[in-house]
Amino acid sequence: MPRGFFRAAVHRTKRYREIVNILAKYGFSDFIRAIKLDRYFPFLKKVVPTKDKRPLSEYTFWEHVRMVFEELGPTYIKLAQIISSRRDLLPGELIVELEKLQDRVPPFPADQAVEIVEEELGRPLDEVFIEF
Repeated sequence: MPRGFFRAAVHRTKRYREIVNILAKYGFSDFIRAIKLDRYFPFLKKVVPTKDKRPLSEYTFWEHVRMVFEELGPTYIKLAQIISSRRDLLPGELIVELEKLQDRVPPFPADQAVEIVEEELGRPLDEVFIEF
């Protein structure tokens, strides 16, 4: 096996677990069971989160979808921004929520971005890029 194979596999498994936990946190447990992910992640967190001091149950389904994209991070936020332009394919209520990610995105520190890119590349940025 190539060097780093196991490290990469562990990293992916941690990220998959994080994604499944976030989906469960925002009420998508039925979806997790429907696609049979629960058999791979039997110990999902049992949390009842709040956001903006409102109980999670007071948010609409589409707000939950937006919050999932938000919490999953920059790549998912960018995906939501892209799909928010597809009014011909998605329900209007979802578009309204995803459009909130166009200009109301939580800040993402540059040093965190550098850390993520370096971890994925397995090397410091200055070894890979002339400028970043």
